[in-house]
Amino acid sequence: MYTNISKTQAFPLAAKISSQPKCFASPFALKPQSLPLSFHQNPILRNPTSHKFGTLEMGKLANSHGLMLQIARRYYSARSAEKHLPWLEVASEVKEEEASESTVPKIVGEGIYGVGPVLAALSAGRREMYALYVQEGLDLSSNNRKKKDKKGFERVLKLAEKLGLSVKEASKHDLNMVVDNRPHQGLVLDASPLEMVKIMELDPVSIVEGKGSLWIALDEVTDPQNLGAIIRSAYFFGASGVVLCAKNSAPLSGVVSKASAGSLELMELRYCKNMMQFLVSSAENGWRVLGGSVSSKAISLNEVVPGLPTILVLGSEGTGLRPLVERSCTQLVRIPGNIPFDSSNNELDGENGGLNSQSSGKEFLSFLAVESLNVSVAAGVLLHHLIGKTLVDSLPEEHKQIDMSE
Repeated sequence: MYTNISKTQAFPLAAKISSQPKCFASPFALKPQSLPLSFHQNPILRNPTSHKFGTLEMGKLANSHGLMLQIARRYYSARSAEKHLPWLEVASEVKEEEASESTVPKIVGEGIYGVGPVLAALSAGRREMYALYVQEGLDLSSNNRKKKDKKGFERVLKLAEKLGLSVKEASKHDLNMVVDNRPHQGLVLDASPLEMVKIMELDPVSIVEGKGSLWIALDEVTDPQNLGAIIRSAYFFGASGVVLCAKNSAPLSGVVSKASAGSLELMELRYCKNMMQFLVSSAENGWRVLGGSVSSKAISLNEVVPGLPTILVLGSEGTGLRPLVERSCTQLVRIPGNIPFDSSNNELDGENGGLNSQSSGKEFLSFLAVESLNVSVAAGVLLHHLIGKTLVDSLPEEHKQIDMSE
């Protein structure tokens, strides 16, 4: 079984009882080839008779179980005493080699991805640029790519060259890893986060403000997709800027920039620590503060006069405006829809114990999350009414006809 160990030496008493100990014939017996190299190099394990374990001299009966137990203990104690284990060194070398061979770009700031957001970020110059990653093997001459994307891609490369920005190639898989498998269109810009300016109140309204001046105040909008869509609508309709809460708001990440189609890089952005104080102080300076709400106190959007200097306040996706923020508004406004307004305020009458055929329809509608629009969709509708119509009325007649025909 073991090198230089005879059956008689290993089992002095068992040899007298039986000429063939069972442990040697057992299918579970250890083989020399199955033991690691350290076993053969260790004199304690190679020559167990010198230490007389498993014999009567140790005060134990010499049997197969005792011998195997002692050998196992000696082996593991010798293994734990070794400082350098060759197989562990090999494993660590393999891990280090895998880590060093990783080709995924390391983003220093945050990743801005997509042709539109990257082009807007390079044009605006609000961020500090670190590197531009381009998908390797990307064929711009392919007919599958849109002409708009092709031109935008070429403009990005020209701007990067003009700014002296480092342009690096990366595989599509590596870029997917950087942006969590979001559509990057072959471009990822490593840039610093956007910095916002703190604001306490808006300046008093003056003639310089003119008609149609509008700011959007977002009260704890946490979804980055909704935040990006609101900023996109605000930029499209010509809003003056967006004010965010310092807490409980979605960070201005690459996801927001992509959802805004790059408008995030161009829009005026402010933040305030106390939304209620900001609204009250701005109202004292002559600003009209309109809060989007589904409350029974809200008036219909059709009754709101557009064109006045306004702060449009929109709440979070789930709960809407907070009660204190709602009280800080000078007026609440709602968007009329197909669903009856009273259905959103109806409650089940538990005392009656049943539903009649006339009220069941309205009460069923009250359980559907469609009594109000998504906050980003509502922002678009409100912006169009408050400043969109004003912009259309200010256009020349020929432009009005073109817009109507399109």
